[in-house]
Amino acid sequence: MRRIVLYIAMSLDGYLADPAGGVDWLTGQDPSWEGDGGYSDFVRTVDTVILGRRTYDQITTQLSPSAWPYEGLSAWVLTHRDAPEPEGDIHFTDLSLDRLAARLRALPGRDIWLCGGPGASGPGAGPDQRTAADHHPHPAGGGDPPVPRTEGAEAFGACLPPC
Repeated sequence: MRRIVLYIAMSLDGYLADPAGGVDWLTGQDPSWEGDGGYSDFVRTVDTVILGRRTYDQITTQLSPSAWPYEGLSAWVLTHRDAPEPEGDIHFTDLSLDRLAARLRALPGRDIWLCGGPGASGPGAGPDQRTAADHHPHPAGGGDPPVPRTEGAEAFGACLPPC
């Protein structure tokens, strides 16, 4: 059976975005560094990506407006808002993460990448066996945590296992 794999970029202080929802800290790397933090190896293990609508909008308007970065992957965008006309292998759905994950797991293929913030990576269909966080050496100073915080829950640490 296909696994759900969480692979995210996270700030040094454990956030996916700053308090305003920005991810400018992602570009704070040394521009002369030619590595990709293991992304190329990781993306060869998946053929499907699930992301939330906020992540989709940020990718298509800010991070990569001229080119879809997940070309070759089947993309599923979780949303309850009106969806734009899909292009290529991009699908918009109002299914819950649990239901979508169950449907995708039943299909043949490689692992499924859960990409995005608390709206897409919340409890329910969390990662099965693999979790990876690409930590960036810049603090975000608060903002979106990797999973939604619930009242009374302990604060999330800055590292997802196995770090």
